[in-house]
Amino acid sequence: MPEITFTTVPDADDVEIDDVSMNDIAAFRSECLTDGTVTCDWGTLRARLENHDVSRFWWLLTELERRSIAEMAIKNTLFFHIGYKCTGRPACEGCDGEWSEATCLYDTVVKYPIFSEYRSDDSDMCYWKKTLDDVEHCVKTNVSYGLPCNVVFCSPVFGHVLLAIQVVNNIESLDNWIVFQYGSFDIKPGHWQMPTGQVAEIWDVYNISNCGHLDYNIVTEFNV
Repeated sequence: MPEITFTTVPDADDVEIDDVSMNDIAAFRSECLTDGTVTCDWGTLRARLENHDVSRFWWLLTELERRSIAEMAIKNTLFFHIGYKCTGRPACEGCDGEWSEATCLYDTVVKYPIFSEYRSDDSDMCYWKKTLDDVEHCVKTNVSYGLPCNVVFCSPVFGHVLLAIQVVNNIESLDNWIVFQYGSFDIKPGHWQMPTGQVAEIWDVYNISNCGHLDYNIVTEFNV
């Protein structure tokens, strides 16, 4: 169990837990949450995600609040299949090669840095499109939510890569993560993206290179 530090702010009606003001959390709840559910609009919540208020508050919120926030974030952030990929000029100056069909791994390369704390300059030469007729986008982005996001790898038969946001602060159950990929939310064993008879490994990815090579540590694994 992690050690929690409580601090009383002198001459102020406030308490800090691990340097997070309870008044700040109360203001966030008043703005965005009612009875454990997100009630503000996506623009308001997105601003709080992008300035990392939500990631600072994350483990001081209730599980219901975390699940509701994760749902809105997932369903409003590239909630579709990344169809095509290209390696091109660095510094996000554009694709100068051929577009090819993207796999689940490339979906992860695009989305993982947005949801997680991971940042990399290597992604400034990687590009994606939803469809061939779509506008191209650079994988490198200034947007980051900083949430406890992991990669899930289902093997050995299926060989599928997914994403997951941790909403319960232990690793004893797969239900402690909300698993998602493409346009599917809260994927459970038996879903076509997580067929039974597989092993679901939870990865902590610490490096992405060559627009698709993942370096990682295995956090835990589950038979599904």
